Amino acid sequence: MLSNLLQWSKSQMIGGYSQQEVVILEGVLGEVIALLQTTANIKNIQVAYTHTAKTKVRLDVNQIRVVFRNLLTNAIKFTHPQGTIAIRVFRKENLSVVEMEDTGVGMSPQAIAKLFDESTHFSTKGTDNEKGTGLGLLLVKEFVEKNNAKLYVKSQEHVGTTFTIEFPIVMD
Repeated sequence: MLSNLLQWSKSQMIGGYSQQEVVILEGVLGEVIALLQTTANIKNIQVAYTHTAKTKVRLDVNQIRVVFRNLLTNAIKFTHPQGTIAIRVFRKENLSVVEMEDTGVGMSPQAIAKLFDESTHFSTKGTDNEKGTGLGLLLVKEFVEKNNAKLYVKSQEHVGTTFTIEFPIVMD
């Protein structure tokens, strides 16, 4: 939570400056998964990570780490013990696509509509009574957009949620 607030305030103070570089997307995501694996293990949640190829993308590594950390933390937070989180990276035309799908509590269409609306700032407790600030997904949206990527969400109550991010690939 503190990291989110610091990253957000930093992005606001410096006018949204982004320090982009070409990186292998799967490596950045793998680091975040390794960081949060213990948290998933505590709730006995299986995290499955698959990728078809290493793809180069231009992004601000620190911002995208925050994006992946927030999405995976939320997936863990809203998935019941013994649940699963599937993280897939694959290429679709000139895009590297990251899908993070959980078997969690899911959301109603009304809740999805409020996710990225700054005027309806809200937070929901997780399956193990975990707390949040409600700022994480706002930061995710902002950082995804600053990195020329697109963010999508689909969800069904009592079934789970999938967040998808499409990053333009850097061609060699």
